[in-house]
Amino acid sequence: MAIIFSGTFGLLFTAAGILVSATVISKFQPSARKLAGWNVFTEVLDCAGFVAILFIKCGSNTLQDRNTPSFQEYMLADAIWQKF
Repeated sequence: MAIIFSGTFGLLFTAAGILVSATVISKFQPSARKLAGWNVFTEVLDCAGFVAILFIKCGSNTLQDRNTPSFQEYMLADAIWQKF
């Protein structure tokens, strides 16, 4: 469930940055220096959003209650598929 939220929020932060940037550029028509500064600012906000979604996690019992393969089984399956 957390991966659904983190992926959705990541896309939302990226889309918001693009939309706000487009609005500012079209309204104010800034110089190249100011535009570069704005790009840095929006990228910092984007990174802050991605760091914030790192703290979204599932409860500890969520994966234990399901019949999910262990990490070793995933690695074994991955090793088998790489041979093909």
